[in-house]
Amino acid sequence: MIIDDKGKLFGKISLVDIAIVAIIAVLAFGTYTRFFGNGIATIGMKRNLEIEYVLRIEEVRDFTTSSIQVGDKLADSETKKIIGEITGINVSEGRKDVTDVYGNHVLAEMPERYTLDLTVRTEVSEQNNGYWVRGKAIKQGNTKNIYVTKRNIFAGDIISIKVLSDTAASDAAAAAS
Repeated sequence: MIIDDKGKLFGKISLVDIAIVAIIAVLAFGTYTRFFGNGIATIGMKRNLEIEYVLRIEEVRDFTTSSIQVGDKLADSETKKIIGEITGINVSEGRKDVTDVYGNHVLAEMPERYTLDLTVRTEVSEQNNGYWVRGKAIKQGNTKNIYVTKRNIFAGDIISIKVLSDTAASDAAAAAS
């Protein structure tokens, strides 16, 4: 018999022991993928790309506008990991969607407030569920994530993403030459 009267497999290993080892293995895998990977997607295909995305920050004051500079490193506020470098800054007058006295939606100018479009360049890992940089998802439409630079902390929306190059293909071409 494979399982004897005492519930042991081949008379040596308890089925309860096997179940406990299996549960520990599943928990260890889950913990690893949660804290060191980007979920199950880390098992699938991935490739490295260089991208440029535009991060829109609205309703900022002049102080913030002048303190953000090209070359500043951008970090995620939760993990404090660098997720890109600011390569361009576009400043425009602040506008807000408001309702007028007739119930119409209009864009009203906001005095002493500005909208910043920060162009950020970074290297990402493209996976089945999007672009990832150091455990942070970079997705168009991400709203009000908190970002930090050396001098600022702010919330912003990613409004566009452009792929600049496939770094794996560039590395392979450089190695071939």
